[in-house]
Amino acid sequence: MTHPLSLAFLTVAEVGPAEAVHIAATTGYQKIGFRILPAGGEGPFPLMTDDAVLREVTTALNDTGVEVADVEIVRLGEQIDWTLFDCFCDRCARVGSPTCPGRGR
Repeated sequence: MTHPLSLAFLTVAEVGPAEAVHIAATTGYQKIGFRILPAGGEGPFPLMTDDAVLREVTTALNDTGVEVADVEIVRLGEQIDWTLFDCFCDRCARVGSPTCPGRGR
């Protein structure tokens, strides 16, 4: 039995998400991980804020057959921004991530 390989976000963090999909496909990965929400001091990621980038990524995923393995990062605590979380889940679903199932692409 073979196991699919996933290209982690930090491996190609310096390129845009659509380019990362193409890198994954070209180098033999079947899956990819994205970061949509900041993990620390970073600013907003374009996959969360830019509809054109979202369209480019979904096109790249469809064209290459690469699937989304995971999407980062939700911090849970006393102060959760539920509107932001809902938007995060929507973006995850639109790229086909299993992170927030049931929303569809």
